[in-house]
Amino acid sequence: MIENVKLSIIMPVYNAGKYLEDALKSVVDQKLPDMEIICVDDGSTDGSLEILEKFALLDARVKVFTQHRKGVGSARNLGLAKSVGKYIWFIDADDWIPHNSCEELYGIAEKNKADIVYFCVDYFDSMKQTIVENKWFNNFNGWVDEKYYNSLLSFEEYREFIFRLSGAIWHKFILRDFIIQNKIYFSENIFLMEDRLYCFDLFLKKPKIFFSLERFYTYRSNRIDNVMGRLSKDNILELNIFYYFQEVYNRIQKQSKSIEQKELLNNLLECFVMYYYRCHVNFKNAYYNKVLKIMKVIKQTQNLRYLHSMDSFKRCENLFKKKNIVKIVDKDITLTYINLFNIAFFRIKKTPFIFLGKFLGIPIFTFRNKDGVSKKIFLEFHFLKKLKNRIKYAAIYLELSIKRWKIPILS
Repeated sequence: MIENVKLSIIMPVYNAGKYLEDALKSVVDQKLPDMEIICVDDGSTDGSLEILEKFALLDARVKVFTQHRKGVGSARNLGLAKSVGKYIWFIDADDWIPHNSCEELYGIAEKNKADIVYFCVDYFDSMKQTIVENKWFNNFNGWVDEKYYNSLLSFEEYREFIFRLSGAIWHKFILRDFIIQNKIYFSENIFLMEDRLYCFDLFLKKPKIFFSLERFYTYRSNRIDNVMGRLSKDNILELNIFYYFQEVYNRIQKQSKSIEQKELLNNLLECFVMYYYRCHVNFKNAYYNKVLKIMKVIKQTQNLRYLHSMDSFKRCENLFKKKNIVKIVDKDITLTYINLFNIAFFRIKKTPFIFLGKFLGIPIFTFRNKDGVSKKIFLEFHFLKKLKNRIKYAAIYLELSIKRWKIPILS
């Protein structure tokens, strides 16, 4: 049995057999002594559990636990409960970590007495089979001032930008005592964006964060088999978005004196939009209805008096109104329209933290409906000049696609 464990790596696993061996090999090959690798299988049916058990037989540091389809949040919580390391690192089963990542991260955390080491990430395109440049993961996408690079910051120093950074949990190296003492656990009632909610909790507890420009993780994009691939028709429709809203709203209320509410609200809006674009087209209408109800609650809530954020929610509400849902008899054309719009919009959404809203009041797309009335779609974002080309090309793509298939414009 390992004593004085320096690091607990926690890996939730669900049908990750295609990539699992690569992920595990990258972890067991790390040079940091006195670490444990906790793997929680969530009812895999593709042989993932057998792969885990094989590694456990070969390496005593690998510990395997099982549960049945409780979700990634539950799996991470179980791993956390079983962990004893000084630091925690949550890693996905289809990604991998570079050589010496554990040793270097441990050294940074110890040297700087950091509660969290927030680091950069390599972006592996599974379709191209190569590492590609991605500013979202590499240099904090410009949100962090260069003077803060490779520095330890207090909450007062990072509060203005922290909620605009990635909510992914796997590029945060966390002091376990900070998690336990503050009782920060993953929600087990939602199946998408659960790590973002977890990061809300982490940041609201005002940890000391070291921002490292080093890349200690490789994220696999365009992946088919991952921990979120377990979403089916049933649990898509059962996503408790109201629970999610209530959880974030409660946090806003509790922390109203220490954090700008509009940042949290904008992050909540981001999650709503991300949920929508993750849903299969067959489930979007059901999700529309849920979001509309939430918007109604928001408008009726007297405590939310931040007009900037309310404008954002108003724009989001307009997006989800039934009158904006294309109603065409031809099912194929309808699906084509939805898919094209999603593809074009997702190209813009890939730019970090672009929120639907009225931040600068700049229309990105301007359409004319059948009556000749201009309809504008606003995007909320910073650093417009940096992003204008991406937005321009996405707009052109959407316009050409609509002309090519002679698809009606939203009215």
